Amino acid sequence: MSEDANARDKLEDTPIQTIIDDLVKKGAPKELVNVLREQVKELQVKPLVKHIEPALNAHNLMTEHGLQYSDCLQLFGYLDEQRESRLAELKCKPDRVLKIFNDPIHGHIQLNPACQMIVDTPEFQRLRDIKQLGTVYFVYPGAAHNRFEHSLGVCHLAGVFIKALRETQPELGITDQDILCVQIAGLCVNLGHGPYSRVYTNEFLKAIDGKTHSRPSSAMFDYLVKKNGLEQKLQAYGLTKTDIKFIKEQIEGPTATGSTAWPYEGRTKEKAYLYEIVVNRRNGIDVHKWDYMARDCHHLGIKNNFDASRYMKFARVIEMEGEMQICIRDKEISNLYNMFYTRYTVNKFAYCHRVTCGIELMIVEALKLANEKIPIKGKNGQKCTLYQCHKDMKAFTQLTDYVLFDICNRDVPEGPEHDSLREAQTIMRRIYKRNLYTAVYETPPMAPTSLQADNIKEPSEDQIKKLLYSKIASSNEDFMQTVKESLENAETNVSMDRLRECAQEINSKEEIIVKKYGLDFGMKEENPVERLNVYSKHDLNNARHLKKVEASIILGPVNFNEILVRVYSKDKAREKCFMIHEAAKQVIKVTLEQTNQAPSQT
Repeated sequence: MSEDANARDKLEDTPIQTIIDDLVKKGAPKELVNVLREQVKELQVKPLVKHIEPALNAHNLMTEHGLQYSDCLQLFGYLDEQRESRLAELKCKPDRVLKIFNDPIHGHIQLNPACQMIVDTPEFQRLRDIKQLGTVYFVYPGAAHNRFEHSLGVCHLAGVFIKALRETQPELGITDQDILCVQIAGLCVNLGHGPYSRVYTNEFLKAIDGKTHSRPSSAMFDYLVKKNGLEQKLQAYGLTKTDIKFIKEQIEGPTATGSTAWPYEGRTKEKAYLYEIVVNRRNGIDVHKWDYMARDCHHLGIKNNFDASRYMKFARVIEMEGEMQICIRDKEISNLYNMFYTRYTVNKFAYCHRVTCGIELMIVEALKLANEKIPIKGKNGQKCTLYQCHKDMKAFTQLTDYVLFDICNRDVPEGPEHDSLREAQTIMRRIYKRNLYTAVYETPPMAPTSLQADNIKEPSEDQIKKLLYSKIASSNEDFMQTVKESLENAETNVSMDRLRECAQEINSKEEIIVKKYGLDFGMKEENPVERLNVYSKHDLNNARHLKKVEASIILGPVNFNEILVRVYSKDKAREKCFMIHEAAKQVIKVTLEQTNQAPSQT
């Protein structure tokens, strides 16, 4: 069925004369029927419900046409009955009946039936089995929440935000379809997460092919809609193919074309601000971030000082540089600072915790070893490797955190061809016995330009690792003596022969892992506040860019992008850990920049 044919089935496209005839048969008051006939006469074209719907409210009908409230209720009841009968034909729930959830972060939240329809699919329910914070759960026992409730929270905040904009600025022309599209985008933006959230997409896929990958959330949304036959049902709730395109554009962002033309098809440039609600690619201030910060802080026991509800009350849509953008009151910058700093704090102490990251490295290693040994059935019965699943949504639907239990508990046949799976099992069992990779060395947070390894400036992870292996392989007397003395100070006596043996094992078994971790305010090296547009209470319809000096004074830091380098040992043997630590201490150098030099004396 074509989109136009479906559109004709909607109540909004029902001729008014049809409604008049039905109401006459039902014995409706003459006054009510006459009002509708007047509407028909006033319009030159054959009028449909959507042409007069704005006037069909109790206030207008009672004050301008003298109807009784009971007459209005009869009309509204009839329209609701017609709308619900059309929804019932497609087995859809009435759009007036909202599902209510009790959420620990936002309290009681309501879910539109169209959103509930998406939630009640296997593809969405899969998010119950994916930890929101991945391996952080191994360090913070309270971080047991998952992507499912986070998605509900983003959907809720998206609805609250866009409704707040419509209430404060009705001239924007925000429609019910706009609201529903933004809510669905918030609901589905996390569909593309794999096992242990960012571990699969950010680390495992990159470890296989060396490329940076984006989450296949848009592809999963497409698959979910088609697999569950939701195309016509979404149309019954008033969404067209253009609206579906708009939902996907919010999730995946614009396609890079190199052109300065408007990059979206779902909404015109006049509604550019709608693309800043769920995932804001201009300054990083969006409901997706608000929910995960509030939810993560709650479960981690870390204080969240950002007030999202206050931000939404002060947000306004104002034209800037030829584009409608969401702007904020100038006095609210301190509240935004709290948001960026909270993100930095949670990133530093939870997401990048040394044990969290060590377990993450072990899981990535196990997934690499088991990649081709655990086939998952995909489209047309094709068997996919763990890596290939992100390209096949049928296979990806089956990929959750439980893949690690599958690796750990699978019966492995005899034979050398299964050695990699046995090794993956060994790694997973080490995790559950807390026999973890050990962080033996860590630099302080620094600007990326401050890192050196021997004479190499801003070295890569591989370059640092090669230098460490080279330092240990040389096994010169001074180096070995330093390691031996460090062990003796720690009340561990080891012979020189044993230390040389350890050096050979470290190199032959490749027991060193080097990782760089970024700590920033959400926009890499940029100050995110400098991307904000602010307005004052004296001029609500004109905004300005925050000056650089204002932003710097507010946020304080000079560098907004820091890194730290960690060196891990796969073997927990004390002599090996001390040896790798000493090598890292001698190889890795941090040149701290002098930012506050005293004035010279003349």
